[in-house]
Amino acid sequence: MIEFITADDLADSSVSVDEKAVKRANLYVERFLSKLGVPATLFPELKDNPHLKELAKVYALYVSVVDYYTGNGNESEYNEKIKAYKELLKNTEDSITLEALGLTDTTPTTGYASFPIRRG
Repeated sequence: MIEFITADDLADSSVSVDEKAVKRANLYVERFLSKLGVPATLFPELKDNPHLKELAKVYALYVSVVDYYTGNGNESEYNEKIKAYKELLKNTEDSITLEALGLTDTTPTTGYASFPIRRG
């Protein structure tokens, strides 16, 4: 498992994050990269990517909030906070593309296509 973040990266957060949440976050980022089609051999090269670090941090915070509030049986009381972290997680995921990770050729390609031209 590649460590995109450590517990020290979240030391100043407003949510208490344990090692278990950090481990889950690192695994989540690896799964996310796999879904994007990134080969596992490239994971070590992407370890310091700021987009992936942010994704891991947000996921660790989300998991910690869900575990804390649902573990006490008061999930309805803090449902808005959980929803906010879930939305932040989704927005962070949506912002990460292969282009953002620098894994695609940045030169634009021009393709040619043909189509029939018809009159009115």
